[in-house]
Amino acid sequence: MSEINENTPMTDSTTEREAISPPEDGNVSASVPEDKNRPAPALEDGMGAADLKGIDIPGENPPSQKKKKKIIIALMSILLLLAAVYGGGCYYYSSHFPHAVSANGKNLGELTVADAEKVFTDDLASHSITIVEKEREELIDATAIDTVIDVGNQVQDLFDSLNPYLWFTNMTGEKDTTLTLNVTYDQEKLNQVIDSMECFKEENIVAPKSCSIQAGEKEFEIVPEELGNTVLKDDLIPAIENCLSSCQTTLNLEEANLY
Repeated sequence: MSEINENTPMTDSTTEREAISPPEDGNVSASVPEDKNRPAPALEDGMGAADLKGIDIPGENPPSQKKKKKIIIALMSILLLLAAVYGGGCYYYSSHFPHAVSANGKNLGELTVADAEKVFTDDLASHSITIVEKEREELIDATAIDTVIDVGNQVQDLFDSLNPYLWFTNMTGEKDTTLTLNVTYDQEKLNQVIDSMECFKEENIVAPKSCSIQAGEKEFEIVPEELGNTVLKDDLIPAIENCLSSCQTTLNLEEANLY
């Protein structure tokens, strides 16, 4: 083996080996500069997109960031939809009654003030009154007595009391308001209708009888009173008027103490 002379000049290959010789601490990567322009790894034969899940590809967002973006987009879409529904409701119910609002038992939902007033003034057939008697039922036709109903400003006042910005609070449940309507009718025609009622015909009238005592076969017996079915005509007329003004369609004579 030939000896190397200490004075022998160093060759280029020796210089290169020394330049890349690892440092004393053994950390090879510390001496190798990072190439920031390194291209993305190429797919080898037989590799698919699924094989790259664990490989960092420059310019690609991590899966967690993509998921966050999707959630944010979904939430923004929902908020925009709710805002559109709320704004549309505020606009619509600034001129219409909410769904659950009613007056005197008549639903006014989705109606304008003008249409709601017609519910009380135009549909007189719905204001006819059924008179419930002990033996029968009879009908007082509102059109037969030339009934005229004036709502005044009550429907408008009811609408003004509602807040269109809180329209969603009046969409469920039953929120009925009592309106006292101004009712006029032909008194002469009402008297004629009442006089022609079956309950005022003589053959159908049973006069009341007080409690009495009568002699029996062996002893005296108590005969209970009979209430009869005589209707208090003078009290019936204001009761009918009250039904017309409050849109009541049934008048029970016994419950109203009209016998």
